[in-house]
Parts: sequence; structure tokens; C-alpha cells
Amino acid sequence: CICLKSYQKGEGEGFFGLIRTLGPGYTTFTFCYFVQILVLIGLLDSMLGLQLAFIMIYASPDVGLHCCALLGLLLLQLAFTSLSLFFSSITRDSLLFLTLSILSLLGIWLISYADQLFTGSFFSVGQFLKVSSPYRIFTNLMGGSCLPSDLLIMGIWIIFPLGLASIQGET
Repeated sequence: CICLKSYQKGEGEGFFGLIRTLGPGYTTFTFCYFVQILVLIGLLDSMLGLQLAFIMIYASPDVGLHCCALLGLLLLQLAFTSLSLFFSSITRDSLLFLTLSILSLLGIWLISYADQLFTGSFFSVGQFLKVSSPYRIFTNLMGGSCLPSDLLIMGIWIIFPLGLASIQGET
């Protein structure tokens, strides 16, 4: 009752502070917010799965290729979402959050060309960035190449920013 009255009065910070003192930590909040976004992305991507079902009725596509492409799309969306949650945890300014999120989209795309950007003594850094690029992994999955190392790298791109967001939120 106190929580709801505090929230209705516009004291949202007091509301969340009170909820945190009742038990769950910031890691739980970060995870719950990520799961909400995951459900929304799943609903949007399920329309693509429905489209695949209709294609399978009227044609005979390579189901493995389509499932691999859907997996690549989902992993790229989750990597961007976890980066956005990290940016949300380090700033309270909405405009700065939007700018950082858009720049992270540009960065995810540019990392795939890192071997062309870094030359000379930094060529190995460029190669490392290119191999770990979420966009490169997405294009590989779109082509049907589902390697365990790529899935591991995408898992790191998803889990590491979420961990940083929960650590940042606790401080």
C-alpha cells in the first residue's frame, strides 16, 4: 500500500528504492527488464516464424537455413538490447541514452570492417574485432553457418553488458 501511494505521488525513485529494500537486487531488476524486452522481441520475431510456416506450406525451402537466419536475427537483437540496457544504467538523460544506443548500432556495424580500419601494427586488433563482430556473426548465420564459436561470442555480447548494467545499477 505504501509502495503504490509513493508511486502514485510521482515519487518513482522512492518506490523503487523501497522495493529494493524488500529483497530483490538491481541484478534482478536488470534481468526482469531484459526478459520483458526478450518477450517483446520474441513476439515480433514469431511473425517471421509464422511466415516461414506459410512458405513451407506452399514451397519446400531449406528449413535449417531459415531457422539459422531467425536465430541470427534474435541474437543480434539481444546483443543490441543488452548494450542499450547498459547505456540506460549509466545515464539518466534520455537524449544521451538515445544517442549512445544509435551509436552502438553504428559501432556494431563498423566493427565488422575493423580489419580495414586498423592497419599496420594494429592489424591484429582489427582482425580480433572483425572476428568478434556481432554483425559478421549475424551475416554468417543468415548464410546458414551456425558455428559454436559464433554462438559463444554472441553470448558474451549479450551477457557481458547485462552484467555491467547490474554492477553499475548497484553503485
